[in-house]
Order: sequence, then C-alpha cells, then structure tokens
Amino acid sequence: MKSLFSTFVVFAWAVVLSAHPPLESIALLGSPDPPLPMRTSRVMPRLQFRQPIAMNDLPGRGYTVVLQTNGKMLGFPADRDPESASEILDLAVVFAEGFQGRSYGARGIDNCRDFTVDPNFENNGFIYV
Repeated sequence: MKSLFSTFVVFAWAVVLSAHPPLESIALLGSPDPPLPMRTSRVMPRLQFRQPIAMNDLPGRGYTVVLQTNGKMLGFPADRDPESASEILDLAVVFAEGFQGRSYGARGIDNCRDFTVDPNFENNGFIYV
C-alpha cells in the first residue's frame, strides 16, 4: 500500500511539472500601481494626548474617552473640534489607593492596555479596563 501511494505521489508531481510552463516562457507585463498619495492631518487639533492607546465612544452620552499609557482616562464631547479633554479617571491612583477594600499597588497600572464599554452601558454605565 505504501509503495502504491509513493508511486501515485511521484506520478502526480510529474503531471504538475509537465503541465506548468517553463519559467523562461512567462512574460510579466506591467507593474504594480504606485501607492496613492497619503497625507496625514490632525482630526482634533486643539487636543493633546500623551501616548494614547485606546479610544471609545460612550453610547447615548455624546462623549468620547481616551486611555493613555500612564493610566489616565480623558474624556471630551464627541463633536467635531472639542477645545479640551477632562480627566475622568486616573487608574494609577485607583490601583494605589485600592478598590472595594483591595489595594493593588502601583504595579497594577503596568497591565492596563485597553478598555471597552459594556454592551448595556446606557443602563449600567460600566467600562471595563
């Protein structure tokens, strides 16, 4: 059985090689299109963030929240060009002071890299970090 399988593989490989045209006869015409010209522009020029890593809109509130690598969550109205962002939460303080009777120490902030809004946020107001 093993010999029959080996013969079949060799035969199939020979068929594939014979059906494929030699590489010398293949002519490549044209070239890939050049990349489109891209320009960056600031969407909210009046706002300044320090190493932002996540951004989400708060459903039903008309507010946008940004999480920075230093653990600060900043919020601003979700209009076209807000003037400033206010600090909503400083996770470094929360971890240092503790939450619900448990202290996590400053090391806890090293593990925060993203946040998401609860699917039922409009009713419960939960944000998961």
